[in-house]
Amino acid sequence: MAHMLMAPYGTLGDILPLMALAHELESRGHATTFCVPPDYVTTVSGHGFACHPCGSPFGAHLRGTYNEATILKRVFDEVGRQFKDLAPFVERADCVIGSMLQVAAPSLCEYYAKPYAYAIFSPCYLESHEIPVPMPLGRSRKLIIRRASLIKAMFAMRSAMTPWFTRTLTRARDALNLPPVKHMYQYLACSGLLFAAFDPELTPKPTDVEEGVVTGHWAWSGDPAPDPSLTAYLNNGTPPIYCGLGSMHHHSAKSVVQQFVQACRDLGERALVVHPHASQWQLGSDVLVARHVPHRHVLPHCRLAVHHGGAGTVAVTARSGLPQMVVPHLGDQFFHAQRVAELGLGPPSLPVRKLKGDTLFARLKEALEPRYLQNAKNMAARLDNKGVVCAADLLDRSLTKALAKTDHASSQCD
Repeated sequence: MAHMLMAPYGTLGDILPLMALAHELESRGHATTFCVPPDYVTTVSGHGFACHPCGSPFGAHLRGTYNEATILKRVFDEVGRQFKDLAPFVERADCVIGSMLQVAAPSLCEYYAKPYAYAIFSPCYLESHEIPVPMPLGRSRKLIIRRASLIKAMFAMRSAMTPWFTRTLTRARDALNLPPVKHMYQYLACSGLLFAAFDPELTPKPTDVEEGVVTGHWAWSGDPAPDPSLTAYLNNGTPPIYCGLGSMHHHSAKSVVQQFVQACRDLGERALVVHPHASQWQLGSDVLVARHVPHRHVLPHCRLAVHHGGAGTVAVTARSGLPQMVVPHLGDQFFHAQRVAELGLGPPSLPVRKLKGDTLFARLKEALEPRYLQNAKNMAARLDNKGVVCAADLLDRSLTKALAKTDHASSQCD
């Protein structure tokens, strides 16, 4: 059986799907090793996977900004560290699977002649004229622009910016005698097998995109049951409103959470707040706070989920049959927020920059209307969990073909 290297470089939401895939691959007899940002090594290894740090802590790239250009620039400036940390593991692997801003893996797979696969969790990151794509320049609210001529201009601008972002990458490739990268999207997403790992019921694949196999969402189900205090809170009282804004780093996180708690009180609703520092903020004895909760176990016991709009969070909330209210911060989160509203799974989004007490109260009140709950239940009934199985089947077939070609080439050399 094969040794699979899982190399996601992004937030925890970008790592959990690959953990789901690794679990499926291991059940088939393959070995897996993870290389992830240092701030997530403990989480991944805590679930029993072999795990090593790669690159800089991803949380450091997010701090102090909601601008995609800043995040991309920070990642590319330190890409040499990705190359150094990842190289020995790529050399020993039979296949490498990356996601998000894994910049070094395509080059290293090219150098060591290893099969590579890349997972995209939102159709926003496919190069389509039908869907507004996250751009590294400007504010994310511009994602609502759908005119084909403007989107075409956005693609041209992104391509023109490739040399500016990839100077460090070019130096690393020079050291391996590899040519410069001409197109950032083609390099990151299309250097090997491309998985469009999202649910077509929630976010359909654009019709003008040929590359990428839509597998469905890779649902992670390996989290343990919640601790007794959380279980008791969920079972002893009315279902609470969940508030968790994922890996987003807020300029005023305490204020955001306090506004949410007050709005819940004004509505007469209980609140469950998930944030790494919430326990330090003295939110009151009527609010339960937690650093992390297993979504699969907790969300079905809640009344509404308020979250940042990450692809994975939207998917797991939809599978829980729960209405959702999205507070987008950057990138594809604005697209997912728009989809939630279009599908009737929740009210129009409330971007974090516009989050104010009165507006938050009104939007929460709207989100609790029965129509959203019914729509969410109907959607949950249409979703399946076959995405990981589909991806593992494709990887098995692709790897078999790749190894057969290698064996054939070796026999010819002999």
